[in-house]
Amino acid sequence: MNYADSLRRNKNLLSVFYRNGGARSIFKRCMDKYFWHFLLTPRLRSSRCDIAPRPPVVFQFEITQSCNLNCKMCSRASGNRSHFEEMNPDKFRFYLRRLGTRPEHISLNGVGEPLVSPHLFAIMEFLQTRNITCSFYTNGLALNQHAIQRLSSFKNLTFIGVSCDSPEKAVFENLRRGADFDKFKSNIESLTRHLVVSGSEVQVAFNFVINAMNIHQLRETIAFASRVGIDRMDFNDMIPNEGLASALDADIENLDLDGLIRFGENRGVAVNFNFRKTGFTSRICFMPFEYIMVEANGNIKPCCMIIDKRKAPNLGNLNDQSLKDIWNNPAYRSFRKEFLTGKQDYCRGCRLYFAPNSNSIADGRQ
Repeated sequence: MNYADSLRRNKNLLSVFYRNGGARSIFKRCMDKYFWHFLLTPRLRSSRCDIAPRPPVVFQFEITQSCNLNCKMCSRASGNRSHFEEMNPDKFRFYLRRLGTRPEHISLNGVGEPLVSPHLFAIMEFLQTRNITCSFYTNGLALNQHAIQRLSSFKNLTFIGVSCDSPEKAVFENLRRGADFDKFKSNIESLTRHLVVSGSEVQVAFNFVINAMNIHQLRETIAFASRVGIDRMDFNDMIPNEGLASALDADIENLDLDGLIRFGENRGVAVNFNFRKTGFTSRICFMPFEYIMVEANGNIKPCCMIIDKRKAPNLGNLNDQSLKDIWNNPAYRSFRKEFLTGKQDYCRGCRLYFAPNSNSIADGRQ
């Protein structure tokens, strides 16, 4: 990579930060994150630290496990559950108190579709009264006019991520089983148009999961994003699930990332890549030391990238204990120790997982 391409990529990354809803707050969080990681990395590489030095700073609440689709790349595709939990406002407030701290921001996501939850707007209203910002990801199919009008009224909503894995109807509907591409396109156009008219500052981005079926459509999806009013495009590597083949490492390595960034710039779309093959030889996942996911039933998970729930660690439940009692309990410490040394199986399905005190990168296809 030459100097000009490196400068362009850094400039684009700053542009992504700026467009991520609430430019000052997201930039502050990112700078804190990278400074923290700079301090923590040598410690994780040189020791077998199993105690988190500070409380979690990233919070995700799964307000529903229900969904209106059955996507091939979703962790739900590998599970056989007949019952899906919901988190009502009373439970949400209870779990929030159990944290022992007031988060600056909460992501309202899990394995379900937030917009099918009957409690989403009530929870967002509660967060707004507490000056807590929020965000969520959606498949876009439930973005009707009522939902769009309500979302544009929230001042604490900073970001909406919309799943879009193809600009082609046949591929889109194959990946997003149960989806209607024409309805999806119409909903997104209505959303972006209404946000402009209402003066809302919420950032909307497309979230694209790269796999064997769509890796050749990245450029076309950027163009599609531009046509429907989306000005940010996030490309993500896939966590392998049953029934869907991930893209080959060689294909990912051969992607013209800088060319895609330039293509996006020419169409007013900030392009971001969130996968391992970006020029770095390895990366450490810091989630066990800074992040928690609160499932709809109160269970604490170290990550939302859950593949096999049979291997998921039992770290604690907010119905039974406060987060202070859970965060560095024996179960969490054992999980972190095995995480750092590469001895546990829970994270091996994620291609971003790197054990800093072992000599190998775990790959879910091994």
